[in-house]
Amino acid sequence: MSVELIVVVCDESTGDSFRFTCEMCMTTVEKKALGRVADMLLAAGAQRLDRPPLTLAYLDTLRADLNADDWLDRLLLA
Repeated sequence: MSVELIVVVCDESTGDSFRFTCEMCMTTVEKKALGRVADMLLAAGAQRLDRPPLTLAYLDTLRADLNADDWLDRLLLA
């Protein structure tokens, strides 16, 4: 039995977190990584996922992308 542990690295205002899927109930659990928890999990081999801060520029780009006729094709090719 192995659990995939992902450390979500964010900016300082939102803080880091970690997440995993419970193998018993198949629910995804996400918790704040307080203090140096994120560093320790990464050192132990957890997968790192960088989550950039959500900005108005990013949302504008996302809105424009979703308004394009080929957005689904581009998503499926990514």
